[in-house]
Amino acid sequence: MAAAYDPDAPLLTLNDLSDAYATVQSSGLIRRTPILTDVDPQLLGLPADVGYRLHLKLECAQLTGSFKPRGLAVQLAGLTGAGSGPKLVTMSAGNYGRSFAAVCQARRLHGLVLMPDSAPRHRVDHIRSQGVLVETCPSSELQSRVDAKVANEGYQFLHPFDDRPLIAGHASLGLELLEQLSQVDTVLLGCGGGGLSAGVAAALALSSKSRLHENGRSADEEPRSPVVYAVEPETACTMRLSFEQVGEWGG
Repeated sequence: MAAAYDPDAPLLTLNDLSDAYATVQSSGLIRRTPILTDVDPQLLGLPADVGYRLHLKLECAQLTGSFKPRGLAVQLAGLTGAGSGPKLVTMSAGNYGRSFAAVCQARRLHGLVLMPDSAPRHRVDHIRSQGVLVETCPSSELQSRVDAKVANEGYQFLHPFDDRPLIAGHASLGLELLEQLSQVDTVLLGCGGGGLSAGVAAALALSSKSRLHENGRSADEEPRSPVVYAVEPETACTMRLSFEQVGEWGG
């Protein structure tokens, strides 16, 4: 069953993120992606004189074309299973499903991806070509179908964004970034379900606090932690709209 929202769940610590980073590095699933430094802003449709240096971290160079295997590596490390391995299920219409399928193929795991019936056919075919099972259903039924697979067929659910190990794995991108650049002021990344932005923001903030502590300085004596902006298309700004809804958070 899907876990209910728990406002009292423990926050990730820098030790958690460091352990997850070590898991990511040893998994064999992740590349240390390069950074293009001092990119011409005009290539991104920005004015030539923007007043800052612009760098691009190329997560598109990952084996599956996205950052998703970072979180998957840590999710897999915490699984239990007997015999040939656990039966895994997830729900996705995009990059997580693609990465889930590739990882299952690489680790020879039994995987099932539940996809919305509105997903483009080429995505369904690509994920199926990786050797995992694919079932489609209306978007509104995805979670209930996952819950049924877990309850009745012995599957373990890997959540595509709302999962503590997943977020810790995605945080490895932030820690890696700090190793590659001597100074980071602002980070822009895709929002999606929020797992990447949560992980990277945690990595940058906790690392900044750790440096302050090591130097014996107060927050007023050091530059602030890098600011993280989670970006959405104007026509698909689900996260922003969710914050504007009147009501209570729930699971």
